[in-house]
Amino acid sequence: MAKKPPRTPRRAWEEENRAPQKSRSSPESNEEPPVLPLRTDATWLPVYRLEQDNVERIKAFVKSPTMDEHQKIGFLESICCLLCTARYCGLHQGLDVFCHKYHLAEMIKMLLQQEPMDQLFTKVRHLAMDAIAELSSVETGLAGQEESLLEICCRSVFFLPPKEEFSGLDTYYFIFMLESTDNMLWRLVLNSPAPRASEKLRNILQVLLSFTSSESAVVRERALGRIRTLSQLLLHHHTLRGLHPTETDLCSPVSQEELSVPLLGQLLGRLILFRFAKDETSSPAWSALWCLYNYLQHQESRPKPKGEGEELKWEEENSAQDLTMAFANSLYPRERTDFVCVAVEAMRDSSIFEKWVAEDILDLVMRDLDFWLADVPSIVRSIHESLQQSSRDSAWCKLGALLILLVLKHPRALTISMVLNIPSSDSAGMDMWELILTMPKTLEVLRELLGILQDTGDTSIPALVAMASNEDAGEESHVESSQDHPSLRTVSLLLENLIVLSERPDLARKLQILLPHMMGRLWNAKEEVKIKALVIIRNAMGHLLKKEASPIAVQLVGDLLPLFDGESSQLRELSIRLFRVLLDSVVRSDKRRMRSSTRGFLVPLFLRMSDQSDRVAEASREALLSAATLLGWREIQHLLKTRQTWRIAECLLERSRKRAEEYLDQSVPYLEDAQAPLREAAIRFIGLAARPLRGRNELKLEQICRALETLPEESDPVICSLAIQTVLILRRPPVRRTLGWRLRALCC
Repeated sequence: MAKKPPRTPRRAWEEENRAPQKSRSSPESNEEPPVLPLRTDATWLPVYRLEQDNVERIKAFVKSPTMDEHQKIGFLESICCLLCTARYCGLHQGLDVFCHKYHLAEMIKMLLQQEPMDQLFTKVRHLAMDAIAELSSVETGLAGQEESLLEICCRSVFFLPPKEEFSGLDTYYFIFMLESTDNMLWRLVLNSPAPRASEKLRNILQVLLSFTSSESAVVRERALGRIRTLSQLLLHHHTLRGLHPTETDLCSPVSQEELSVPLLGQLLGRLILFRFAKDETSSPAWSALWCLYNYLQHQESRPKPKGEGEELKWEEENSAQDLTMAFANSLYPRERTDFVCVAVEAMRDSSIFEKWVAEDILDLVMRDLDFWLADVPSIVRSIHESLQQSSRDSAWCKLGALLILLVLKHPRALTISMVLNIPSSDSAGMDMWELILTMPKTLEVLRELLGILQDTGDTSIPALVAMASNEDAGEESHVESSQDHPSLRTVSLLLENLIVLSERPDLARKLQILLPHMMGRLWNAKEEVKIKALVIIRNAMGHLLKKEASPIAVQLVGDLLPLFDGESSQLRELSIRLFRVLLDSVVRSDKRRMRSSTRGFLVPLFLRMSDQSDRVAEASREALLSAATLLGWREIQHLLKTRQTWRIAECLLERSRKRAEEYLDQSVPYLEDAQAPLREAAIRFIGLAARPLRGRNELKLEQICRALETLPEESDPVICSLAIQTVLILRRPPVRRTLGWRLRALCC
């Protein structure tokens, strides 16, 4: 049996069309108000001639506020009369200045806060609601206080005891206060100038929806009752045409397209959930849904159902999916996304909503994800918030399935949204990351993002975000919110998440496929990015089995050497310690390839043993010891353990005579290092390594000498002197050794 339309409350806008008697009889009411100069008093206001007494009473009260109830009532009545006259006579000029100068909104708020919250009815509270409604007809009349005023008014009524506790006159006063609240809400919309009608409705709905989340069923019922009355207003006046009697009234008619319902997706989601509640909230929710459904049928600008015969028959047996589909085709994409967000948030562990209703709605949504989701980031944030407030088992099954579908349908938008919005530091975020990392499409997107590491100042990340927006979202996406350096911000957040994930053994193993890709993109990246990437690689490698880590270590080691010379000591230490981790990770089958790569690290590690940072110097010594162990060079191992530094240089040159020129090429760049100890160590090493070139490769020797000759320009006299002496020694002709000298040397 069809549900009858809900009853319209007794008080509505019936008095709105009765203008004050004074304004009707005044001959000046229909004349164009003259433009008068601004004065310090209020006598210049066009409405002043009609409402002089009320203006003066307002000024007197503001100048000297009092606790006397009679004067409070007179103050509020004067505001109502003044603004009502101005509204019906079209004499709004200057009222915004007047309201701001005398702080009318703040004064009304103060009076409301002084009212006792335990009384069912007070004349001051009733008149304050009327005054708030009248102030809404003046541009900036509420002075940014609208939401706080609405909240105070609603709180003073919604938190009264249950109506079952009232009897006799108390019941009458309670009903009267509810109707006063309804009347205020209606007039806030109807009195507002046309361009601001929807804005006023948005503010009202935001306040009312906040009360529907109360733990008290009584508060929720009363908030939903007020939503029902607003829905009835929309149904009876889906446009505001003809509500205002004069052409000069600033509250001009609003066309059908101009009057819209903000927050419609969120509103409908809440109402459908409350429709199936087991308390008193079900009835007002059902009535509001009926009104909104019929209201949408009158909206020509709204999307229409794809086919005929889809109109819903309103019956008690309608399921949550029936109600959802009844509204679905009339919603804009953004509204549908808001609707889904409400259903996702209803999966929390809460006594407010029936969780099975939310599950039914999500089942319907997952059948056609492209139709329902226009904003992936909003859904991702809602899933995260819901999981934070739920036990894992209760919500994870349904929300996890939704997350998997998002990965399959919108991998780019989903992954970027996770990077920018979901911290991996809390358990809910960790669960979400763990799930999406099992999906190959997620890893593909992560590889795309990590591909930007080598130049985080370019536009590749924004381009990727735009591509995700165009392809996956269908409208402008907000996944990239940084305006200054969006690429750096995105990559930095990605790496921060991966650092946390790499600390867990199970997730570190899932990240192993990304490690070579990450290391290969670090050459031109910023140092902070390099540091974060190295931490991820170090963490992940530490959690892998040796047979898993060995081939990856051989791949990574080739890209590590340039990081030894980073500007920050933290980067140098991290890269050198990671080198040691890689050496210790190889198994027998990969040791031959690792030995070949390791020889190119010996001289840089030896020179870094002179680093000014003690941590870097010690890390270099330990890494060189691991390298000598891998190569089987026991003598160098002994020298490192006994810290015989310069004998290590001689031993390196003796062990690899064929690599002497290669060692020279590696050491020459250190002549320009910012650290004096490193330049000194490089000069001494070059002095040893270049001596065999005398008489054999004079061209190479001359190049080395010229490099050393550029150093005397620096300020350090010790290094200057050492460089000059080394050049003189290298350019001295080699001593020809006779057979007798060689025999004597052998005997010694």
